[in-house]
Amino acid sequence: MVGVNTTVPRVDGITVPVLKAVWDKEGTKICRMFNRVLVKGVHPFKEAKVVLLQKAGRDLSIVKGWRPISLLLVLGKGLERAVAIRLGRQGLKEGWFGNL
Repeated sequence: MVGVNTTVPRVDGITVPVLKAVWDKEGTKICRMFNRVLVKGVHPFKEAKVVLLQKAGRDLSIVKGWRPISLLLVLGKGLERAVAIRLGRQGLKEGWFGNL
């Protein structure tokens, strides 16, 4: 993702580089966990850490001088991406999108 710092630790301390480093050893376990989560129909990774960024050239003594951003859990973003890919594939197979 362009412009996004993927090395900032989230609430659980997992970053994208950490996940990439363990993927060869733990990727199958993570995929199984995602599949169990989907079967149960829950989203246990829906937690965020909100941080404030200063807006350039703004008065920082007022609320409008700050921009809140949510740092979502890396595992949650991975699960959401997996679901989006599955839905996209199924939609193409079923013709949900018309003639693309």
